[in-house]
Amino acid sequence: MRKGFSMVTAILFMVLVSTLGVTMLKLSVESVKTTGDIYLKEQAAFLLRSATEIAIAKIILNPNKIANSSNCFKNQTILNEKYSLGGLDIFNIKVVASKVFGKIGDCNNFTPISTSESAGTVVLDTYIEIIPAAMKITNSGKIRLHRRTIQKL
Repeated sequence: MRKGFSMVTAILFMVLVSTLGVTMLKLSVESVKTTGDIYLKEQAAFLLRSATEIAIAKIILNPNKIANSSNCFKNQTILNEKYSLGGLDIFNIKVVASKVFGKIGDCNNFTPISTSESAGTVVLDTYIEIIPAAMKITNSGKIRLHRRTIQKL
């Protein structure tokens, strides 16, 4: 009777320890995934700001080259790039000039909002989206960020 009771106690103890181990492993994997998602979202937020600044610099440095003569920046794509890390494309980056106010380059057919300090104002929409292939590799969720910027030039 005593030997049988010891066997049952040992089996219950092993089941308890293995359940505890599986729970710890599950929490650890979930923590790693959450940390990776937070990192990618922060990276996307930094890219969002940087892409906006690069688009503004492109407009300031060469407005006539970027402006399409038929629509003068209206819904004109200023930047359309992929962000790679270690040879893997992770994010699609797109910056679109939604509207232009004032005289920028050869464009002068919109509402004139300009001062002696600035030539005009541009409304930029910046989009960052994780590439689906990178989503599978990094095991992360869908990341899509949008930022609308009104910038004086």
